[in-house]
Amino acid sequence: MNKAPDTHVWSPAGFWIRCLALFIDSLLISLILSPFTRGMPSFKDDSPILFFFLSLGVWGAWGAVGNLFFQGSLGKRICSLRIVDQYEGKQLGFFVIFFRDSIGRMVSALPLGLGYIWAAFSPEAKTLHDHIFATRVVKKTRVAVYEDQPNEDIAEPN
Repeated sequence: MNKAPDTHVWSPAGFWIRCLALFIDSLLISLILSPFTRGMPSFKDDSPILFFFLSLGVWGAWGAVGNLFFQGSLGKRICSLRIVDQYEGKQLGFFVIFFRDSIGRMVSALPLGLGYIWAAFSPEAKTLHDHIFATRVVKKTRVAVYEDQPNEDIAEPN
């Protein structure tokens, strides 16, 4: 059996690799938001509400801009992950990702983070916001293909 060059397949991303990508993104976004938190007034003022909406906008923009270049955020890129349409595996539009990464993440986090924990028990590790926005996160994995092995099943998302 002769070994052909390695190729890649896209399979559903697991719970822990998605957690790592979220952790990386959280660190990077906290660096972006940190100048706005210095000298922030007390909770009696309206600034916590403004900060909440600012952070939602930053999360949405972070995912949407990253999606334009990498099909996911920088944390997902580092972990070899992509966000794709759940039906056709195609790249998503700017506004779908913006609302998925802002409003969708908030919905997943609100009920004690159950929307994220759901991914640990889902067969494709899909979070609540993946289900709401009909998306899935896939991981690029390298596989060896041998010359006498058919490779019709190897596909790449569009």
